[in-house]
Amino acid sequence: MAGIAVEMTAAGGKTTLERSNLSGFANFPMSHSQRSAVIRSPGTYRFGVIVPPGWSVTSGNALQSVTFASLPGAPADLVAANPTGPVGLAPELAIAGRVCLPGGAGRAVPAPAASAWAVDPGGTRAELALAADGSFRLPASPGTWTLGAAASGGARRVGRHVTVRDAPVRAAALVLGQDDDEAVGRAGRGTVTVDFESVTGTPVAKIPNGFAGLEWNYLNAIEAVWANGDGYVNTVTSGHYVGYSSSGHPVTISRPGGFDFLGAYFGAAIPDAEGETLRVSAFRAGAMVAEEELRLSSRGPVWFDAGYLGVDRLVLATIHYWQFVADDMAFAMPSASVTARRE
Repeated sequence: MAGIAVEMTAAGGKTTLERSNLSGFANFPMSHSQRSAVIRSPGTYRFGVIVPPGWSVTSGNALQSVTFASLPGAPADLVAANPTGPVGLAPELAIAGRVCLPGGAGRAVPAPAASAWAVDPGGTRAELALAADGSFRLPASPGTWTLGAAASGGARRVGRHVTVRDAPVRAAALVLGQDDDEAVGRAGRGTVTVDFESVTGTPVAKIPNGFAGLEWNYLNAIEAVWANGDGYVNTVTSGHYVGYSSSGHPVTISRPGGFDFLGAYFGAAIPDAEGETLRVSAFRAGAMVAEEELRLSSRGPVWFDAGYLGVDRLVLATIHYWQFVADDMAFAMPSASVTARRE
């Protein structure tokens, strides 16, 4: 995991901050003789990982102490008697979404007065409080959840199954009156996952039209470490390659015969883009049928659970033209290329 701050405190109380590199190592120069080194003398030093918001330590060792001893002839004339161990971080899992009524031009209208609920993988139901814009957020555990909502009086209802894995989930809007349960059931057949591993053998390349049976514009495939950005590495969910928006321009994915966009992992390419908004717009026969906005992070991905069925064009655009990163994009089509991973 790249870009994570680690603070070292020397015996005298002086602190030094370093961030993990693209390989996940936070390096503190050590030398008994070089003035530029931050570890220059024997003693006990404390190392503490500064946990990012929305993350937690899974290994129980965010704070560690290391004793350094003098050893002339060693590369730094110093050695660590008890070197630090790896620290595990994981995102705090949650499901976020909103409850809406159908609106014009594919834009849904918030329905804050609706009732909404969630059923966890163990079958326990909990009521959801909706904000003024119809949004909700609930802590989640791995497994398949059922989300439901109903308008006042129960005339319009909607339900959806959402699977939580290893990243927070942003669900597309629950639009009252749409039969999402049936939609998800139909969408689950013949899934093709584009993981970007087989696009190219070189470090970076444009995705060619026809790959996985789709037309691609301004989405590239890149080897994550070669990209030299924290978000490229941290958004990887499989393999070594990810997709990214070329020069931050809007990305278009299309297919004349139509396709289903089931979801994808999305992140921000670099720390400067932290909190950037990705707008996902889906079209059918030239008309927009759905649109969502997601906040992106360079620390790790969010899974956008889309469930957009029978669309023929998808537009992915960051509002300030920062580059976004994507991995394991899930589609379903009447016919799909064998160059993508089939599930």
